[in-house]
Amino acid sequence: MNKSGDHSNIKQVSYRNTMIKNNINITKGSGLFASGIRGFLTLLACSVFITACSISPVDKSNFKYEGGFADFDDIKIAVGDQAPDFTLPDADGKQISLSSFKDKSHVLLVVYRGEWCPFCMSQLDSFESLLPLLGRFDIQLVGVSPDISNKVNKARKKFDSDYIFLSDENMEMIDLYGLRKNEDIPHPATILINSKGEIVWFYASSNFKVRPDALQMRKIIGKHLRNRTI
Repeated sequence: MNKSGDHSNIKQVSYRNTMIKNNINITKGSGLFASGIRGFLTLLACSVFITACSISPVDKSNFKYEGGFADFDDIKIAVGDQAPDFTLPDADGKQISLSSFKDKSHVLLVVYRGEWCPFCMSQLDSFESLLPLLGRFDIQLVGVSPDISNKVNKARKKFDSDYIFLSDENMEMIDLYGLRKNEDIPHPATILINSKGEIVWFYASSNFKVRPDALQMRKIIGKHLRNRTI
């Protein structure tokens, strides 16, 4: 009986040792698998975040190819008006006036909340596909935000383009156009100004997640500036 019992114990110990070895081998193999899964989940999370922070194009029911649109009462600009002039520092501290573009180029004026806003960066990123069109129509894209100069410079470095970024730290231009939302944030706005300094189209909304995208702006530019010459 003792011999039989000893033999049974030896089998159990041997079985346990085999299971431990197998578990160790599985763990070693699954380490790479787990690492791959973690990498995939990280990429998936980043993809979900980027998608969640991308702008939605303006709904067709609110998107007007003629005139302007604003869903708040404080707006101070209108289509056909001369765009109010302003002078602000760029990323290098150089003072730039809106009037300096008059008779030289059209202006696509983009008022955004700040370099920290992923929706703002998403819109500007989408507009990079318009660069050939902007060049063909002699349109200068000018971005204005309440960011201080180093943040404006950071925004400039994000885009390999000819965008001009201006700092409206005191929100003087933002107030001039009636775009202030609260103490330090503007309503996002996209304003098309011809070479005569006239506002030909604009879209401003309290919904910062919804803005004209590149495809919509392509149609707007084609409609309003096709027959315009500098």
